[in-house]
Amino acid sequence: MGSDIGRPLDIDLLEKEQQPWAASAIANVILAVLVVAALALLVTTLALWNSMRADVAALNDRLVAAQAVVSQAATPLPEVVALQQDLDATRRQNARLEADLLTLSGRKVTWGTALNAVFTQAGPDVTVSSVRTEGRLVTVTGDAANLDVITAFTDRLRATGYFINVVIQMAATQGTPLPTPTFPPLLPTMTPGPAAPTATMLPYPLTPTPSYPLVPTPSWTPVPTWTAMPTWTPQPTYTPLPTYTQPPPTPMPPPPTFVAVRLRNISFSPPSLAPGGVLRVEMTVENIGNVTLFSEDQPPPGYTYNEGQVSPPGIAGRWRVGIDVQANALANMHRYRWGLGGPLVPGSSRVVIGYVRLVTPGVYTYCAGIVQEFVRWYANCAGAATITVTSPSTPTPTATPTIAALPSPTRSPTACADGYEPDNTWQEARVIGANTSLAQVHTFHVFGDTDWVKFAVMPNVTYTLRTFNLTNGADTMITLYGNEGGVLHQLAQNDEDPGNATAIPPRAGPSRIDFRPTTTDTTRFGTTFYARLNSPNPSNFGCTKSYNLSLTSGPSSQRFGGAQLVRMSVDETRPAPAIGSAPNEALPAMERNVEHRQALASAPAQRVSFIIVLELRGGGP
Repeated sequence: MGSDIGRPLDIDLLEKEQQPWAASAIANVILAVLVVAALALLVTTLALWNSMRADVAALNDRLVAAQAVVSQAATPLPEVVALQQDLDATRRQNARLEADLLTLSGRKVTWGTALNAVFTQAGPDVTVSSVRTEGRLVTVTGDAANLDVITAFTDRLRATGYFINVVIQMAATQGTPLPTPTFPPLLPTMTPGPAAPTATMLPYPLTPTPSYPLVPTPSWTPVPTWTAMPTWTPQPTYTPLPTYTQPPPTPMPPPPTFVAVRLRNISFSPPSLAPGGVLRVEMTVENIGNVTLFSEDQPPPGYTYNEGQVSPPGIAGRWRVGIDVQANALANMHRYRWGLGGPLVPGSSRVVIGYVRLVTPGVYTYCAGIVQEFVRWYANCAGAATITVTSPSTPTPTATPTIAALPSPTRSPTACADGYEPDNTWQEARVIGANTSLAQVHTFHVFGDTDWVKFAVMPNVTYTLRTFNLTNGADTMITLYGNEGGVLHQLAQNDEDPGNATAIPPRAGPSRIDFRPTTTDTTRFGTTFYARLNSPNPSNFGCTKSYNLSLTSGPSSQRFGGAQLVRMSVDETRPAPAIGSAPNEALPAMERNVEHRQALASAPAQRVSFIIVLELRGGGP
């Protein structure tokens, strides 16, 4: 047997009891492997759990934001609902206006025809003071004798067929303030449409989050496959509807406004007359524009002027015709003017007649004109005619006058003396009434001429005596007297009206005295006071040196003291008592002319003021 020295030792050849360390080593290796695996699994599980928690929190935040977006998208914004309602209302209104426009255009209803109906249907008992238009509405204000007359007026307007609605908005006795007229709506009241339905937000389906239990033992548990949540697609952002702005409907163009008037058929007669004779002028006024011409009231057609008398001031915008000698007419200084006798509607014409009493001999060229007071003259010297006033020694040519000559007032021997002569002493003083419609016209016709007037007073009432409309450089001075037992006592004197210096432009010549008699004054002097009028320069005289004289008392609501002027028939054989005078004191004959004078009368029973609103019919009559 060979020797085994130097050969490696095979441990497997040893007995088991001789290898105790081998089993312990294997167990340790296996245990170490298991511990390492458990630690790796634990670390992986913890990392996965933390990742899942972060994913769940992020998904929850996205879910809340998405639900808010869905909620806003399902419910329209209040602004969007309001805009939609405004859009619907505008569309309905536009449809109505377009229908009205087509109807009015198709039937060709004109404003001129409808407004003409307002004036033609008024009648003699209705006074129309103003007509105002707004859209298809016409507001008429004025006054009438009573409520029955107003009702009949509205019935006539309705019967014309031009108006679909005729409403008496207000009727009250004069003196009651009228309210500002209101207009009924042209369109029915808009009712908002039903609100948009509110959408109900459905819950968003969520995939339940899986539960991941912790591994209680080091034994390996396979990790479940993670199913990722579906990607959230955000809802589209809600874009509000664009605001729709309805263009305003094109309104019917109003008819162009133009003022045009024409004078025709102008005649003066007779061509020759004696001093004191009456010149008659007749002319036709034709309104060829589309605006109603409103007449000045004073003086009315038919009034008779004395030579040199000047018409009272007019109201701005009102219309009058006038005549004068050619030189004055070309300078727009027509002294003799008359109203048109009422409103002159478009397309109509009216004959106006007036009279002037001429006293100065000579040959004159007279012509006529028409004026819108304080605006412009539309004709200033039309229908020129030559008029001859013969001398007293020259026989008057035979002519057929168109009217009977009026009675001539009593005159002094001087041909150009005014109609109040003789009035050169206080015993010859002429009565002047307070608040009369027409002023007295006097002239300083001779060297040192004086004019005396007298008037009745009441204690504690203010009276104003003034001169105005001075012609050709005339100048006046007023002196006021009280009569105590036949002896005159001077109470006041004035040369220049205090308002002369502040007038624009400043003027010179007119005079004014404001006098308020007390009870002591009337006890001492009685109720009749006297005034002397003279020129401060006695050499300032002549037939053309004339002035107007008026007397007013107390506050007055109207230009002539609030009284109404009416035509009266006066018996020439009986003296006509002057207003404010004693019963036996009479006006001059020229103030009592039957045919062509107007006298002051008491105001009639209270009239009823009204406001009527008319709506133009879309379809016409």
